[in-house]
Amino acid sequence: MKPVLITAAASTLFVLVGCAAVAQTEAEKQPAMNKAASDDPIAMATSVYEKAEAAGCAWRDTGKMLKKAKELLAAGETEKAHSMAKKAQREAENGLKQCDSEKKRLDESWLFNHNSRTSAPHRAVSFLGRRGVRRQLAPASDT
Repeated sequence: MKPVLITAAASTLFVLVGCAAVAQTEAEKQPAMNKAASDDPIAMATSVYEKAEAAGCAWRDTGKMLKKAKELLAAGETEKAHSMAKKAQREAENGLKQCDSEKKRLDESWLFNHNSRTSAPHRAVSFLGRRGVRRQLAPASDT
């Protein structure tokens, strides 16, 4: 009985240490944002915009808004620059949310339509398949 308890305790210890190590490495991967960076709306908006752009979810005007905010900051209009940056950040966040909801909607739609014989994806595949067969069955010219 004792060897079983020792084995169970050792395996539990290894699991806990492993989970702690994974959590620590995940925390190290995230960029360390100091207080100055978190207080700067332009830096925050830029980081959110870069995430949205990397995911392919950035809206058309968000980059322009960030550029204008940086220009306003350079011109000394801090209030307007921060306001513009906050608006750009909201747009970038909304773009990410929209991308997630569309992905979820399309995944659910695909699952629903995939199970139905009369769904649009099946018709499109069968139409493309028939076109491909027609091309393959066309007589080859030997001349």
